Amino acid sequence: MKNATHNGKMTKFFAVLQGVAISTVIFISAVFVMATISAKVDKLVVQNKVVDAIRDSEIQSFGGWDNLINDQHGLDACGDSFVLQAAILDHGRMWTDMFDTLIYDVRALPCDVLVDIFGRHTIGPSVDIYSYHRYWWGSAVMARIALGMTELSLKTYRSLMMMLSWLALLLFVAAFVVAYGPVSVSFFPLFISLGIGYGLLVMGQSIIHAPEFIVGLLLLSAYCVGKVQQCSVRVRAILYSVLGGAFVYFDSFDGTVVLIAILLCCQLSAPYAARLLNLNNAQTAYSYGALAREIVINCSLVLIGGCIAIVVRILGYSTVSHANALEVATDWASKLSNRVSGGPLSEVEQPSLRMLVWPLRHSRHYPFHGVLSESTVDIFYVLSFAAWAIAMLLCWKLHRKGVSPVPALGIVMAAALVPAWFLVFYQLNIVHAYLTVRLVTPFCGLGMSLAVLAGWALVRTHSSRGQENPASMRF
Repeated sequence: MKNATHNGKMTKFFAVLQGVAISTVIFISAVFVMATISAKVDKLVVQNKVVDAIRDSEIQSFGGWDNLINDQHGLDACGDSFVLQAAILDHGRMWTDMFDTLIYDVRALPCDVLVDIFGRHTIGPSVDIYSYHRYWWGSAVMARIALGMTELSLKTYRSLMMMLSWLALLLFVAAFVVAYGPVSVSFFPLFISLGIGYGLLVMGQSIIHAPEFIVGLLLLSAYCVGKVQQCSVRVRAILYSVLGGAFVYFDSFDGTVVLIAILLCCQLSAPYAARLLNLNNAQTAYSYGALAREIVINCSLVLIGGCIAIVVRILGYSTVSHANALEVATDWASKLSNRVSGGPLSEVEQPSLRMLVWPLRHSRHYPFHGVLSESTVDIFYVLSFAAWAIAMLLCWKLHRKGVSPVPALGIVMAAALVPAWFLVFYQLNIVHAYLTVRLVTPFCGLGMSLAVLAGWALVRTHSSRGQENPASMRF
């Protein structure tokens, strides 16, 4: 019996290894194809479109954070300008450009740099450049291809990103409904919260942030329809590792990876929610342990895919730059640790919880800009936190009635990713709270969704028991 169990575990282990190996080949192949296409782009075409965008005020000098939130460009001006710099600059060698990204080495905000070089001409075009190799900058590769090989202007490309952002969200919701049926209604508060409060009106057009959001949601939509969570461990290892690789390729450390992980947890919890509501009896292993294992295992596969993408980037850069791989990895780890413990104002000052809370509180209205007034946003936050309290109370009532609210564990695990992100990456969220504060919205939406699910289950419990014993009902 022990040998059979051991053999079964080894079989699964090797299936995971095979899946991860296949996903690595898929990732490297996709990156190679993107780099090959990008290498064929005439960078002068991209540069001329940047000049046109400056002339048309599509790219503007930084006017201060208070002015920026009211600008049609949203909160992405600096990040988008980094992408445009990376799209303009290259080594002229495909393999080197595949693993190394260049930007202008100027101690100024990136949007100001572009305007100064190509607009005002106050900085010469021969300015020094800097290797920004710790990110894959997939959004820059995509922008270079889109602007260099099509007739799209920068303004049109940004509009396309906005349209695709909304389309990706709607497709995900539709796929979720198709895949999980009536129980998906309980997740609607989360989906609606994302629509009104995830900053799509100010970030949906971003050429640096939108690609990861779009690709992540499209992949999750396909996984919904294909019911990937029911596939063999080898297939899941392939597909979830590819998802992790896509995260790293497009990621700009803006927290989008947390949102996609939250939605993945919701996908994995949905069948358990259907079982709680007696809408689907096909889920056999209905227990807290079964759901926790499913979330941990599948999310670990995503994490493995992301780690492999990071390793490929480090090894690739060390190869093309003839640098020591260990030194490159150490430098990458040092930059990451700065996002955790580095001071926002100096190398000495250490971040604190107070320093984190203030910018988040100050930026709390940004994700709802253009949708809700500031006072309405505050009401939304109050109601959402009240929903968490109500949800816990309803889950306790279900437990007292002998009904295990197993899907609540999945929702709580998903919600826990938000405070974990803020607490782990202290420095990042202090400096970039205006970007990452939108992660509070899915946290709020999850509380409302759990309250709806638990309330629905409680009503069905009363109803089913009343039908079994009508004489016990009191009117």
